[in-house]
Amino acid sequence: MERKRGRPKTQSPVRERPQLATRVRPELVAYLEKSAHENQHSVGAEVEARLERSFLIEQAFRSHYPTLMAIAFMWGGQQTAIFEKHPEWVPTGEWQTDPACYTTAVFEAVKELWHQHPNLDGVRWEWQEWCGRLASYLGGWCNPGEVGRADLINIPASVPDFEAGRRDREQRDASQSGRERRT
Repeated sequence: MERKRGRPKTQSPVRERPQLATRVRPELVAYLEKSAHENQHSVGAEVEARLERSFLIEQAFRSHYPTLMAIAFMWGGQQTAIFEKHPEWVPTGEWQTDPACYTTAVFEAVKELWHQHPNLDGVRWEWQEWCGRLASYLGGWCNPGEVGRADLINIPASVPDFEAGRRDREQRDASQSGRERRT
Protein backbone atom coordinates (compact mmCIF):
# COMPACT_ATOMS: atom_id res chain seq x y z
CA MET A 1 0.00 0.00 0.00
CA GLU A 2 1.41 3.37 -1.06
CA ARG A 3 1.53 6.26 1.44
CA LYS A 4 0.13 9.66 0.43
CA ARG A 5 2.50 12.58 0.41
CA GLY A 6 2.13 15.62 2.67
CA ARG A 7 0.81 16.23 6.10
CA PRO A 8 -1.85 13.80 7.27
CA LYS A 9 -5.36 15.24 7.61
CA THR A 10 -6.54 15.83 11.15
CA GLN A 11 -9.82 14.39 12.27
CA SER A 12 -11.28 17.60 13.65
CA PRO A 13 -14.99 17.94 14.33
CA VAL A 14 -14.68 21.69 13.65
CA ARG A 15 -14.84 22.54 9.97
CA GLU A 16 -12.13 24.77 8.65
CA ARG A 17 -13.27 28.33 8.00
CA PRO A 18 -13.33 29.38 4.36
CA GLN A 19 -10.55 31.58 3.07
CA LEU A 20 -11.16 34.93 1.42
CA ALA A 21 -8.48 36.31 -0.88
CA THR A 22 -8.46 39.97 -1.82
CA ARG A 23 -6.05 42.69 -2.86
CA VAL A 24 -5.58 45.79 -0.74
CA ARG A 25 -3.48 48.93 -0.96
CA PRO A 26 -0.05 48.76 0.73
CA GLU A 27 -0.93 51.54 3.20
CA LEU A 28 -4.01 49.58 4.30
CA VAL A 29 -1.84 46.51 4.87
CA ALA A 30 0.44 48.65 7.04
CA TYR A 31 -2.56 49.85 9.12
CA LEU A 32 -3.80 46.28 9.49
CA GLU A 33 -0.39 44.98 10.51
CA LYS A 34 0.05 47.77 13.07
CA SER A 35 -3.42 47.23 14.49
CA ALA A 36 -2.95 43.44 14.58
CA HIS A 37 0.30 43.88 16.49
CA GLU A 38 -1.32 46.30 18.97
CA ASN A 39 -4.27 43.95 19.50
CA GLN A 40 -2.02 40.86 19.60
CA HIS A 41 -3.88 39.26 16.67
CA SER A 42 -2.75 37.80 13.41
CA VAL A 43 -3.46 40.04 10.42
CA GLY A 44 -6.17 37.58 9.32
CA ALA A 45 -7.84 37.76 12.75
CA GLU A 46 -7.63 41.57 12.66
CA VAL A 47 -9.29 41.68 9.23
CA GLU A 48 -12.02 39.31 10.41
CA ALA A 49 -12.64 41.34 13.59
CA ARG A 50 -12.87 44.59 11.64
CA LEU A 51 -15.25 43.12 9.07
CA GLU A 52 -17.44 41.68 11.78
CA ARG A 53 -17.44 45.02 13.64
CA SER A 54 -18.56 46.85 10.49
CA PHE A 55 -21.60 44.57 10.21
CA LEU A 56 -22.36 44.92 13.92
CA ILE A 57 -22.32 48.70 13.58
CA GLU A 58 -24.76 48.55 10.66
CA GLN A 59 -27.02 46.22 12.63
CA ALA A 60 -26.90 48.47 15.69
CA PHE A 61 -27.88 51.50 13.63
CA ARG A 62 -30.30 49.41 11.54
CA SER A 63 -28.74 51.08 8.52
CA HIS A 64 -25.44 52.09 6.98
CA TYR A 65 -26.44 55.78 6.87
CA PRO A 66 -24.97 56.78 10.26
CA THR A 67 -21.69 55.18 9.26
CA LEU A 68 -21.68 57.08 5.96
CA MET A 69 -22.38 60.35 7.80
CA ALA A 70 -19.57 59.72 10.28
CA ILE A 71 -17.17 58.91 7.46
CA ALA A 72 -18.21 62.04 5.55
CA PHE A 73 -17.77 64.14 8.69
CA MET A 74 -14.30 62.74 9.39
CA TRP A 75 -13.20 62.92 5.75
CA GLY A 76 -14.33 66.54 5.37
CA GLY A 77 -12.48 67.66 8.48
CA GLN A 78 -9.35 65.70 7.69
CA GLN A 79 -9.18 66.93 4.09
CA THR A 80 -9.59 70.50 5.29
CA ALA A 81 -6.73 70.02 7.77
CA ILE A 82 -4.54 68.81 4.90
CA PHE A 83 -5.68 71.72 2.68
CA GLU A 84 -4.91 74.17 5.51
CA LYS A 85 -1.39 72.67 5.66
CA HIS A 86 -1.88 70.78 8.94
CA PRO A 87 -1.62 67.10 7.96
CA GLU A 88 -0.30 66.35 11.45
CA TRP A 89 -3.82 67.07 12.78
CA VAL A 90 -5.30 64.10 10.90
CA PRO A 91 -3.99 61.16 12.96
CA THR A 92 -4.38 63.01 16.28
CA GLY A 93 -7.91 64.30 15.61
CA GLU A 94 -6.75 67.82 16.40
CA TRP A 95 -8.61 69.03 13.28
CA GLN A 96 -11.81 68.75 15.33
CA THR A 97 -10.77 71.78 17.38
CA ASP A 98 -10.18 73.97 14.33
CA PRO A 99 -13.26 76.02 13.27
CA ALA A 100 -12.63 75.74 9.52
CA CYS A 101 -12.07 71.98 9.67
CA TYR A 102 -15.09 71.41 11.87
CA THR A 103 -17.39 73.56 9.71
CA THR A 104 -16.34 71.69 6.57
CA ALA A 105 -16.84 68.38 8.37
CA VAL A 106 -20.42 69.36 9.27
CA PHE A 107 -21.04 70.45 5.68
CA GLU A 108 -19.81 67.10 4.34
CA ALA A 109 -22.04 65.19 6.79
CA VAL A 110 -25.07 67.25 5.69
CA LYS A 111 -24.22 66.57 2.03
CA GLU A 112 -24.07 62.84 2.75
CA LEU A 113 -27.42 63.01 4.55
CA TRP A 114 -28.91 64.75 1.52
CA HIS A 115 -27.46 62.12 -0.85
CA GLN A 116 -29.26 59.45 1.18
CA HIS A 117 -32.64 61.25 1.03
CA PRO A 118 -35.35 58.61 0.43
CA ASN A 119 -37.11 60.72 -2.21
CA LEU A 120 -34.38 62.82 -3.77
CA ASP A 121 -36.23 63.10 -7.07
CA GLY A 122 -39.36 64.35 -5.28
CA VAL A 123 -37.71 67.26 -3.45
CA ARG A 124 -37.81 69.77 -6.26
CA TRP A 125 -38.33 72.86 -4.08
CA GLU A 126 -38.48 71.50 -0.55
CA TRP A 127 -34.73 72.04 -0.29
CA GLN A 128 -35.36 75.80 -0.20
CA GLU A 129 -37.57 75.42 2.87
CA TRP A 130 -34.97 73.15 4.48
CA CYS A 131 -32.14 75.60 3.79
CA GLY A 132 -34.25 78.44 5.16
CA ARG A 133 -34.97 76.47 8.33
CA LEU A 134 -31.29 75.61 8.76
CA ALA A 135 -30.20 79.21 8.15
CA SER A 136 -32.83 80.44 10.61
CA TYR A 137 -31.71 77.99 13.26
CA LEU A 138 -28.02 78.78 12.79
CA GLY A 139 -28.77 82.51 12.82
CA GLY A 140 -30.59 82.16 16.12
CA TRP A 141 -27.94 79.88 17.59
CA CYS A 142 -24.76 81.61 16.45
CA ASN A 143 -25.70 85.26 16.68
CA PRO A 144 -28.39 85.79 19.30
CA GLY A 145 -29.58 89.38 19.28
CA GLU A 146 -27.40 90.26 16.26
CA VAL A 147 -29.38 88.60 13.47
CA GLY A 148 -32.91 89.57 12.49
CA ARG A 149 -35.30 88.14 9.91
CA ALA A 150 -34.11 90.65 7.31
CA ASP A 151 -30.56 89.31 7.62
CA LEU A 152 -31.74 85.84 6.62
CA ILE A 153 -32.79 87.13 3.19
CA ASN A 154 -29.22 88.19 2.39
CA ILE A 155 -27.51 84.82 2.88
CA PRO A 156 -25.00 84.52 0.02
CA ALA A 157 -25.08 81.51 -2.26
CA SER A 158 -21.83 79.81 -3.23
CA VAL A 159 -21.41 79.27 -6.96
CA PRO A 160 -18.70 76.59 -6.49
CA ASP A 161 -20.94 74.66 -4.07
CA PHE A 162 -23.86 75.01 -6.48
CA GLU A 163 -21.74 73.62 -9.33
CA ALA A 164 -20.47 70.78 -7.11
CA GLY A 165 -24.08 69.87 -6.33
CA ARG A 166 -24.96 69.93 -10.02
CA ARG A 167 -21.99 67.65 -10.83
CA ASP A 168 -22.95 65.23 -8.05
CA ARG A 169 -26.54 65.10 -9.33
CA GLU A 170 -25.42 64.49 -12.91
CA GLN A 171 -23.05 61.75 -11.74
CA ARG A 172 -25.86 60.11 -9.72
CA ASP A 173 -28.24 60.29 -12.69
CA ALA A 174 -25.60 58.80 -15.01
CA SER A 175 -24.87 55.92 -12.65
CA GLN A 176 -28.60 55.23 -12.22
CA SER A 177 -29.21 55.14 -15.95
CA GLY A 178 -26.18 52.83 -16.33
CA ARG A 179 -27.68 50.45 -13.76
CA GLU A 180 -31.04 50.51 -15.56
CA ARG A 181 -29.39 49.55 -18.86
CA ARG A 182 -27.60 46.59 -17.23
CA THR A 183 -30.84 45.19 -15.78
